[in-house]
Amino acid sequence: MNTQSIILLPGWGLENQVWSPLEEKLEKHYNLYFVEWHDINTITDFKQRAAHLIEIEKLSSFFLLGCSLGSIVALEIARSFPEQVKGIVMLGGTSRFTVEAASGYTNGWPSRIVERMKSNMRRDLRKTLISFYTSMFSKNEIENGELDQFLSLRINQSQENNLESLLIGLDYLNQMDLRNDLENISSPMLLIHGEEDKVCPKTAADYILQQLNGNAVLKTLPGTGHLPFLSKPEKCVEWIQMFIAENSLAKGEGRGTNDK
Repeated sequence: MNTQSIILLPGWGLENQVWSPLEEKLEKHYNLYFVEWHDINTITDFKQRAAHLIEIEKLSSFFLLGCSLGSIVALEIARSFPEQVKGIVMLGGTSRFTVEAASGYTNGWPSRIVERMKSNMRRDLRKTLISFYTSMFSKNEIENGELDQFLSLRINQSQENNLESLLIGLDYLNQMDLRNDLENISSPMLLIHGEEDKVCPKTAADYILQQLNGNAVLKTLPGTGHLPFLSKPEKCVEWIQMFIAENSLAKGEGRGTNDK
């Protein structure tokens, strides 16, 4: 059997080293391709950067693994490459990051918070990043030292020369809305979500599950925040491998379930 390919799409403010707990386990079984968000110029660059990788690597089929902002990019790619995407894994994912009062959608952050982050970043980028990174972890994870472990990766320092791209990334999160595209995405999905995710609340994953009419599986992790693959890498790898095995030969029909 041919080795399956996975394209990994990180979240806002994250570097590819954040994937290290998954990478060392997945690279033994799959071809891994990484996309990063440095030197982004417009909100369309996120999708274009992933599409460019698909083109230059000549990937005829692949799985997408997206975290947070990367999960929205994954939905964009699945919409544009329906025959090539064999499945989507969304970690702390969402189809719309900000709330929308007009439609009653409340599964995200108010836009004013995102705009306030942009102002704060211009004044003190490092402090704003540290505050955001802290919000990604549950109280239990912080007590267990997982925030400190994350900060030891020094992602915040490598992002200090990336201000403009970070600001554009917040514009992307503020503007992108893939909710109406969900019903037209045929690729099966695995949603892995921390029950204490304060960045993309679990209700955002519940919403996706409801819209997909049986073409998705939701796995939740108690006591876990926005980066479940950092705090629970073994369980995440287990679920990812099962999902890929089930969907490697052809696009399956999936199951609409909510498991722990």
